[in-house]
Amino acid sequence: MDRRKKRHVGWTIGLFLAFLLLAAVLMSGLFAGYRARVQKLFVDMAVQDMRGSAMARRQVVQADIDDATDTLQSMAAAIQTADSADRAWIDRYISAVRGEQGSGAVTYLTAEELAAGAADYTPQEQEGLEELRRGQTVVTPLYAGRGEAGGYTFYVAAAVLRQGQLTGVLYCSICGEMLTGPTGEKTIYGAGESYLVYGSGTLVVLAGDGAPRELDLVAELRRQQVPDEQVAQLQAALESGESTVVRIAQPGGQGSYVAVEDLGYNGWRLFCCMRTTRMTGHPTAILRYTVILAVALIALLALLGGVGVWLFWGQRRRLRMEEERYALLARFSDTVLLEYDHRDKTLQFTPNVQNQFAVAQLNMRYTGRGQGGLSVLHPQDAVLLDSLLKKAASLAPGQNDSCQLRMWGRDGRYHWMRCQYQTLYDARTGRPERSIGKLMDISEQKRKEEALRRRSALDRATSTFNKAALEEQVGELLQGGTKGFLFMIDLDDFKRVNDCCGHAAGDALLRAVGTGLRHCFRQEDMVGRVGGDEFAVFMVGAHSDEIVQRRAARIISSISTIHLPDLPGHAVTASVGVARTADRDDYQALYGRADQAMYRAKRGGKNRFCLYRDTGETE
Repeated sequence: MDRRKKRHVGWTIGLFLAFLLLAAVLMSGLFAGYRARVQKLFVDMAVQDMRGSAMARRQVVQADIDDATDTLQSMAAAIQTADSADRAWIDRYISAVRGEQGSGAVTYLTAEELAAGAADYTPQEQEGLEELRRGQTVVTPLYAGRGEAGGYTFYVAAAVLRQGQLTGVLYCSICGEMLTGPTGEKTIYGAGESYLVYGSGTLVVLAGDGAPRELDLVAELRRQQVPDEQVAQLQAALESGESTVVRIAQPGGQGSYVAVEDLGYNGWRLFCCMRTTRMTGHPTAILRYTVILAVALIALLALLGGVGVWLFWGQRRRLRMEEERYALLARFSDTVLLEYDHRDKTLQFTPNVQNQFAVAQLNMRYTGRGQGGLSVLHPQDAVLLDSLLKKAASLAPGQNDSCQLRMWGRDGRYHWMRCQYQTLYDARTGRPERSIGKLMDISEQKRKEEALRRRSALDRATSTFNKAALEEQVGELLQGGTKGFLFMIDLDDFKRVNDCCGHAAGDALLRAVGTGLRHCFRQEDMVGRVGGDEFAVFMVGAHSDEIVQRRAARIISSISTIHLPDLPGHAVTASVGVARTADRDDYQALYGRADQAMYRAKRGGKNRFCLYRDTGETE
């Protein structure tokens, strides 16, 4: 009897230990899979943020070079068309333009000064000189030791030509250290670092004392024992210039993620990198507590055995604390997280959403547009949430997507938000279980993009639309059936103003005319400069010849009253031609009729206007 009892106890203990072992294996596998899943989600999001950071860094560099290029080309064009080309006049002009526009230091070298130093030029500098002689704008290589602190500097140079011959060069310097060091773009894992890589594979870095150094990138990677296939992959990305992100592994489990962006000049590549330890630190910290709970659970099972119910309630208590901890952390974060359950159609936000937006409920049932109290969405963007949720249910496992929408903030205005999301699937059925996303405020980015768009559409001298922008916008209105009149305004004897008073006076007159035209028309009418001294205005919705004639007379009167200190004794007049829109009209046809009417006014004695008619023009 005792022997059978002992045998039974032995079997019981053996089965219990086997159960514990199986439970430990299963739980370890589950937590390992969960950790890998969360780790992949964090890394994917970090790579996307890093790619965006590198692209933003590239756009900042290109914008600085483009601004310098536009300024130098405009100044070169003015010098080329000036009657006087002596050095003293050019220096005065450069000083006047720099003071007016607030641009950086601009230097002028004559062709003789360039030729005097040509013997010491490198082959690349000789090639740049040849490009200048062909009238091209040049971005020079990096030069070490020419910056304010002994760092790198490069130059943008524009040619000044007369009768096809190079007479001089305008150039300005740009600090090359903007290409190296901390990116300045913050990701969810902190700021990365960027370097400049030449097409040959030379890596430019700053040493601890701020002095620039050049390293062989391939040799440096191999010195750090990076696998050959990853080195080859990075080399291919540098040679092709395509935007890409590459993971570089190193001994000991260390490594980096590297984003490569082509700057578009001199074979330069922007090389942005971030340590993987920054990416893995966040999910590791989140999962550490879960692993501790798993170990504690196995230990309690081994020690207490039959107190599973007690452990169950203890685990629930810990999970509740974890949720409260998660909610507390979310409350202090600027990034709003959301989760959509595809099974019961519920949408949930983190509590910090109520700090920024007038969301009534954090957890709501959402089955379609207008449901769930989401009145904070812009009316035009409400349908975007529906399409986002439908698209989320069809994403491939591990794939993420994003969209942009507007939400009404507590500050009384709409905020542009980027929603980036990914879907988790039921491992057994393969059906979408829930989609997790984050909302990031990109209003400032949108404002900058809109400012850049408007800036590119304006004529710098007059702050009116430039020729291309005016043609595009009027063309779109005509395609939509909008009616109206096109005014062509040409200043009479404008060349005499430039010849007698100088280009600075001419530029001041153009600005005054642009301001006067904007005052003569309504806000919805489009005013643009289409030539040197030619302006065009599209008057939207006008239908009466009498109204148009009064407006043309007002234009002539407004221009004749312009008095500038730099134009003593000069009467300013203009000739105006007007054409009415026709059925199935396009911009070129309308422009041609208005131009004919304007030249009719010129031939009629100037300082007058003509209205185009099918049978001819009439005042």
